[in-house]
Amino acid sequence: MPKDSEQFAEEYIQELIAAKQEIMEDEDGTRGLFTPKRKPTALPQYDQEADYRANWLEKNRGKYAYSFDKIPDVPMLANMPSEEKFTSDYLVRRGLSFASKLFSNEQLLKIKRLLDPYSSLDTYGELFQVLPRPTSLEFWRSDEAFAEQRLSGPNPMVIRRVMTWEEMPFEVGGKDALIPGQGESYGQALDEGGLYKADYSNLEFIGGVKGEKYVPAPKALFYWSTRDENAVLKSLMGYSKPGVFLPIAIMPHVGEPVLFQATANPEDWMIAKWCVQVADGNDHELRAHWCLTHMVMEPFAIATARQLAENHPLGVLLRPHFRFMMYNNEAAIVKLLSKGGWIEQLMGGKLEESIRIATDAYQKWDLNQHMFPNEIEARGMHDMDAISHYPFRDDGMMLWAAIKRFVKGYLRIYYAKRQDLENDAELQAWAAELADYNQGRIKGMPEKITGLDQLVDIVTTVIFTVGPQHSAVNFAQYDYMATVLNMPLGAYCPYEKNVGQSKFKDFSLKFLPPPARAQLQLKVAMLLSSFRYDQLGSYKKADFDDPKALAVIERFQQDLSVIEKKIVVTNMEREFPYQYLRPTQVLNSISI
Repeated sequence: MPKDSEQFAEEYIQELIAAKQEIMEDEDGTRGLFTPKRKPTALPQYDQEADYRANWLEKNRGKYAYSFDKIPDVPMLANMPSEEKFTSDYLVRRGLSFASKLFSNEQLLKIKRLLDPYSSLDTYGELFQVLPRPTSLEFWRSDEAFAEQRLSGPNPMVIRRVMTWEEMPFEVGGKDALIPGQGESYGQALDEGGLYKADYSNLEFIGGVKGEKYVPAPKALFYWSTRDENAVLKSLMGYSKPGVFLPIAIMPHVGEPVLFQATANPEDWMIAKWCVQVADGNDHELRAHWCLTHMVMEPFAIATARQLAENHPLGVLLRPHFRFMMYNNEAAIVKLLSKGGWIEQLMGGKLEESIRIATDAYQKWDLNQHMFPNEIEARGMHDMDAISHYPFRDDGMMLWAAIKRFVKGYLRIYYAKRQDLENDAELQAWAAELADYNQGRIKGMPEKITGLDQLVDIVTTVIFTVGPQHSAVNFAQYDYMATVLNMPLGAYCPYEKNVGQSKFKDFSLKFLPPPARAQLQLKVAMLLSSFRYDQLGSYKKADFDDPKALAVIERFQQDLSVIEKKIVVTNMEREFPYQYLRPTQVLNSISI
């Protein structure tokens, strides 16, 4: 079973003491694969020490092997080499980021529970005794904030544009029916690109823990309205949001009656929004976060260790972007996904149901389809004329372009001619292993790399996924998920309709997680989002040795600095500033 706070703090202190003893031996925070003593960067066909290179790879293949048992049918690292473990530098810095505040907050809450038992929704806000109050604690009732979370919250990868009438999530009365309170018909809104949906009906299979926890399977319809008399003026002035995103209707669970925002009473509408938030929290943690970043990237790290020598140009580029990822994944399996772990305690479904959300998503993941621009377009969210405000897209596309330019500039140093790429036996073995169903099992991965542009797209996808995409879904957790008032991870009684004002308080206290679970959700959100080990585009001295590569990195850093300034300025105009894709807030790797 998971340890309580005192046990956790005591064990962590012991880890820190041990880590401090290693710091002098590991000043650069590097070990193993990141050793500065490696041979000069070179393609295998031009390396004069082929035997050394072959021996290094043979040794690595003995240490890095695939396992399909840790998570059913998903390739993960079988045994963890010491090279992948957290360094002393990492442990000390991470410990300092949260240990004392979290421990103090836990102790104060123990005293408060004795003196003032939880008896109203307001008391959920009192969980933050010394920890910062998340922004969502101030706006969790707001309809506009609820809608905005589909565009710039922790899970901006569900929302999609309704392209045809057949794609409507539920019956609304026909194309000619007016959108309640908006003065426009659904048909008009559809033609103008103004209807969007979030569909969680795929979660209907979750039975939950009967008598204790549940996961609704809702659908929600949203409306992007530009019917603002000042919209044109705002657009000409460069205002980033000449429109408003609003929730129109919610089906709280498959088969339940649809509630319309304009006609539902506020209490029943709030419960319907909570149903969406429960589903979104489960989808976020297990699909968008765990599967679509952590899980899908692990085979790339394993294949890199097995097939690309320590001085292979692509290996040199990728290893900093895999730093601590596999060890972090292993820790997640032990702490979060084990029997009695945090996932089983917090999520609404049984452990095996929660894991199924992730594995179902893994079976659908495809390298080509999930290249950032392709994934955005597949959901119909690429059209800025249809919806001009989508921070995940807008900031993400700038980072995608910068990373792609960096990757292309770097790889061109070593692949000056097509033959250089075609004759690179290690690169071709890397691709073949990733495409092999019995090894990397990456859908959409070509068995052979045939052109530089193809390789650039693959590598850009990897770096974007472990960097910006993971940072976006990870670091938003505290702001939006630290309080169960905004995003409970489980419903503690089934959905009920027609609750009304008189029963709302009692129903809410039954529906929302009890205080102990709310406190655990706060703690996990903080542990997962309170520490940044490094920054996108910033590397250790030992990572690169080629002056030409260092010049490309410098240009990359300049591009990121420009993007940082652009996002800071844009955030001044955003009602809900989006901080998670600012380059200074993005990591190189999934190191947390």
